[in-house]
Amino acid sequence: MHKHLYLLFILSTFVSHSQTFQNLYGDEGLEMFLDFRQLPDQGYLLGGNTTSYGLGSSDVLLMRTDGLGNAIWSKTIGLESHDYFGALDFNKSTGELLVTGSTNNSHENIFVLKLDLEGNIIWKKELFLNGTETAMSIKLTTDGGFILTGMTNSLDSNSDDILIIKGDSSGELEWTYVCGTPGHDKGIAIIENSDGEYVAYGHTDGIRSNNHNTYLLKFSKKGKLLESKLHVSDNNQLANDMFMDEFTGDVYLVGDTETKMKGNIDGLLSKIDNNLNIEWSKAIGGTYSDHILAIKTDIEGNVFLAGSSENTEADEQDGFILKLDPNLDIIYAEHYGGDHKDVFYSLTITPDGGIACSGSSRSSGSKSMQAFLVKTDRDAQTSCRNKESELNFEISDLSSDIKRNSGFSKHKLELNWNDSDIQLSASEVSLFSKCSHGIVNPYLTESNISNTETTELSENAQLILNDKKDNQSQKELNKNNSIASLNSSGKMMISSENDFNIIKVEVYDCLLYTSPS
Repeated sequence: MHKHLYLLFILSTFVSHSQTFQNLYGDEGLEMFLDFRQLPDQGYLLGGNTTSYGLGSSDVLLMRTDGLGNAIWSKTIGLESHDYFGALDFNKSTGELLVTGSTNNSHENIFVLKLDLEGNIIWKKELFLNGTETAMSIKLTTDGGFILTGMTNSLDSNSDDILIIKGDSSGELEWTYVCGTPGHDKGIAIIENSDGEYVAYGHTDGIRSNNHNTYLLKFSKKGKLLESKLHVSDNNQLANDMFMDEFTGDVYLVGDTETKMKGNIDGLLSKIDNNLNIEWSKAIGGTYSDHILAIKTDIEGNVFLAGSSENTEADEQDGFILKLDPNLDIIYAEHYGGDHKDVFYSLTITPDGGIACSGSSRSSGSKSMQAFLVKTDRDAQTSCRNKESELNFEISDLSSDIKRNSGFSKHKLELNWNDSDIQLSASEVSLFSKCSHGIVNPYLTESNISNTETTELSENAQLILNDKKDNQSQKELNKNNSIASLNSSGKMMISSENDFNIIKVEVYDCLLYTSPS
């Protein structure tokens, strides 16, 4: 097992909006964060997969952190088999978390769990069928329930169909919909639009063999199919994510496409209207293969994209953040990672205007893969980056290449939706490495050091203190000062014979794993 160094930053509650960090989590197995939400306290709820923790060979990994990415709790979901994360969503008004995924005993079944903010189960449900079912996206709905999309092959083991499940706030089934082409169809993302209708996004190879195309479905609240569209292109297109701008109601799609640009695969960005027609579609990429996996927009109409970009012929990948203005001109294209494979699967815009991304990394120097959480400033920068150049992305128009079809048929499927036996287990996930920079401002939140207190900080912390007895006297401290010393754990201890007022704390912390003993 690896030995891990741990960091405790006692003054984390006073961190201002300039905080940035890059954290890796995990052990000697394979860990990844595929989806996350930021909480009202500026912390994060993250979900993904793990092979290092849990009951089976692979389990669902859940973690709640504070605003610095320090774990508050971490848990695994699964049985003694293979269990996979699908998606999560968080209800800010109730503080409840919805998690979906699949568990494989004799068959691969979809499960849905509702948990409270402390990670305790409120209810858990499972879809029991005779084939393979996977969940890809779940969203809370305005009626207090949820809407879910994924895939099932229980009707025909040789093909896959789109599966839609609507449930209420107690986890009871309200309606389901199964539809598809003669080929392989998969639901990837689902939303509730501004009209209270449900829009599902995915891909199918049922129109052209070995060539995937975009599908879109729209349902009423009661489960009536209102619209279905297949958008056929000569280029292979895979769905990855969908997002509705809460300010305008505009709906955006992202995915992958094979184009004649520089790379083999480029990112796909499209906008659709209320009738599921594609208003415009763009290919975005560089020299090699690029994948857009997540999208958000801000109040100014800027578009933020995240994913992975191959930047060498050796198949090295970096996670990237791309910002476009409302005219779809590139503002920046920043990349993050090391010498191996780094991917961003999800992103959000933080209240300070920064960006947070979750994903996975193989660039730690070990043979394992760690879950990745990054928080940047508003320019997509952190103090920890080892990438100095921007990505050279280009944008080309694809709108004229897309033709529209309708070709879905509805199927009947008897569903067995019951309480699940899946288990939730506490699991202390290791902080594999950490790099952060923050500034504490006492004029926002006053913090004192008195002769009866000691304050514990990391080794690299630097403080500027103000003597309360002489308000003009300031003292800058680091680990070499007489009143600053390192304890046995390597943390800086601040103690004083006089009372001091903390003016500023600047922290540059880089915490790396050590070799096995």
